Amino acid sequence: MRRRWMSAILALTMALALTACGGDSSSSSSNDSTPAETTPAAPAVEIPPVEDLTGTDTSAIPGLEDGVLTVGMECAYAPYNWTQMDDSNGAVPISNVPGAYANGYDVMIAQRICETYGWELEIVSSAWDSLCPAVQSGTMDANIAGQSMTADRMNEVDMAGPYYYATIVVLTT
Repeated sequence: MRRRWMSAILALTMALALTACGGDSSSSSSNDSTPAETTPAAPAVEIPPVEDLTGTDTSAIPGLEDGVLTVGMECAYAPYNWTQMDDSNGAVPISNVPGAYANGYDVMIAQRICETYGWELEIVSSAWDSLCPAVQSGTMDANIAGQSMTADRMNEVDMAGPYYYATIVVLTT
């Protein structure tokens, strides 16, 4: 039951995050390229506000009775998640590494989930191989860690779905 709740919550948040991708094309910069070399700017995408579900009773979800979402990640896989030594740019303290902070896409998604439900966020740095076992044992409420949805992982834990589709690119001279 807990996995289904977390899957639903993560799927909702991932969908919100995907609709939030975009940038502001209003900034100007000087460059020396000719008009034939410039690419037209993509239209700006408005980031939708986070749906306010803070009134939703989530106390029946195992692990979230205390209102804290404990999220595991490696904190060493930029740009998805990394460790830094200050709280700049919205970084979140890593609870098991005093003086260290986590930042990156995975942290931002965890923050959106917590903002939506009114939960506190606790980031725990964990070795890659211990992420799925930590969710299985209940040590972590969730992992947000750039993990591919492999058949083996899906047999171990429930996954909400991807929030980023990557393609492999090779560049040569």
